[in-house]
Amino acid sequence: QASKPSDRSSPLALSSPHMMNGHWRMSSLHCWLLALEWFGGGAAACSIDPAIYVRLFENNMPMFQEIARLVQEAGAESVLDLGTGPGEPSTLIAKAMPKTKVIATDVQPVMIEKAKVRAHGLPNVEFGVASADDLSGYGSASVDAVTMCYVLMFVPDRARSLREVARVLKPRGRAYIAVWKRLGFMEVIQQALEALTGSA
Repeated sequence: QASKPSDRSSPLALSSPHMMNGHWRMSSLHCWLLALEWFGGGAAACSIDPAIYVRLFENNMPMFQEIARLVQEAGAESVLDLGTGPGEPSTLIAKAMPKTKVIATDVQPVMIEKAKVRAHGLPNVEFGVASADDLSGYGSASVDAVTMCYVLMFVPDRARSLREVARVLKPRGRAYIAVWKRLGFMEVIQQALEALTGSA
């Protein structure tokens, strides 16, 4: 059962007819974190300048830690992290759960190289370049958990991404997805560009 969402929680719609032959159950919703449990039944992501993101990365640590805590609490034996960036929450999960297989992925190879540095020495972490809306490199019903921290809002085909997440999750597997409700800084950038170019 979902807890009462805060005013800043994300209004992510789950009533999609494309959720294969099973359904999502919202198991918890607080702050910006949406935890989904998959009950199984039968375009590349937008790029973020790695140099800029690394400077913002540590600001996201509280959510990385919360997702890692929830994954550990669930006892997942295999985790697919989408949009890991410089390596979180993959590294936190791998350190806390040394027997859990963690697959850290990102659409940008340069981010994966940064993640490898962050996770250096952790034998339970694997790496792969993949877009969150194309997980064709990963088998159906192959992982216990999928993590996706501040990624979904940058994926062009979000419905397809959620279908892919559902596909790779084992029955009763869980997806931990954190999103921003509003991209205020992007709105400011857009307004500045419109002022400079005179276009609306």
